[in-house]
Amino acid sequence: MKTSRRTEMNRATRFKDLLWTILLVLIFIPAVSQAQVGKIAGKVTHLETGEPLIDANVIIEGTNLGAAVDLDGRYYIINVPPGFYTVTASLVGYATQKITEVEVNSSRTTRLDFALRPSFIPMEAVTVTWEKPPVDLQETAARSVVRQEAIRELPVETVGQILELQAGVTTDASGELHLRGGRSGEIVYYVDGQRIEDPITGQSHLFVNREAIEELTLLSGTFNAEYGDAMSGVVQIITREGGDDLHANVEYLSPMINESPYRQEDWVGFESDAMRDADDHSLYQPNEVLDEPTNIADITGRLAISLGGPLKITDRTSFFASSVVRNENSYLPFGWEQERTFQGKLTQSYGSGGKVTLSYGNGWQNY
Repeated sequence: MKTSRRTEMNRATRFKDLLWTILLVLIFIPAVSQAQVGKIAGKVTHLETGEPLIDANVIIEGTNLGAAVDLDGRYYIINVPPGFYTVTASLVGYATQKITEVEVNSSRTTRLDFALRPSFIPMEAVTVTWEKPPVDLQETAARSVVRQEAIRELPVETVGQILELQAGVTTDASGELHLRGGRSGEIVYYVDGQRIEDPITGQSHLFVNREAIEELTLLSGTFNAEYGDAMSGVVQIITREGGDDLHANVEYLSPMINESPYRQEDWVGFESDAMRDADDHSLYQPNEVLDEPTNIADITGRLAISLGGPLKITDRTSFFASSVVRNENSYLPFGWEQERTFQGKLTQSYGSGGKVTLSYGNGWQNY
């Protein structure tokens, strides 16, 4: 009897633990998802009287996101991925209005108001180009946002090089990043809402290649308590999604065009005893990165390949994958650098802006 009771108690305990685990996951997932998306909100009114236009429809072109105006003329669209969009407001009896180049940032609300004019005959849609306000009234912290369109044009290869271009960021002699004079370990990194850090040392090691970045946000002061023990700043990275169209990109960057003088035979000098044996044969043989057994691509330089688009599992499934291989000989007589990174993201969208994403990242360095 005692054994039977113990078994029943153990089963009850395991069942309670399982219920708590499921509850924590359900609470945690929405919080993480909200950190990766933005929001559009505003009013739709009559152009002449300023009265709210009830039941007007506001949609984001090229997506399944939209909203209807309430009794006060207000609307809001949630779970909008970061990017630039064209937003349309329409109502029977009024001319449709479009606002283009609307920028949406993660964890931010973009204010967008419409004023529709009455139309009793068929008319073409009115197109308005959205302009970012010079002062964001919601902003309470120093924030820098770099989008994928700008990253493509920058002469950078890593996240660190992107951050070096932002105000308040410096690097020391060892290449460590420092923000506002703080230590390198005082910067906290988030990728797709997940904090990235070594569980033992607490240090963050980023292996996100630039091709996989949709948006990079740097918070350099007075950030919210939700970021825990961040002291100098917070770096938020949103990785790219596949989208509705299949697309691919291949980029190759060559190594140093000019050969290092220190990798030439007898670079110390012809008369140097340190570089020749008794038979006057050179003892200097520079090591090459392509001779390493860990090499997987017989090239020097940086090769980046990206592929993304719809995945025919369901109508709203997309994928994105990006990989970088870099082999570089050192400028000094001996040494090299090897790097391999991979980023992948699988997205399943649902109605009303809901979606589930599965992200994976891996990095490896040898030097």
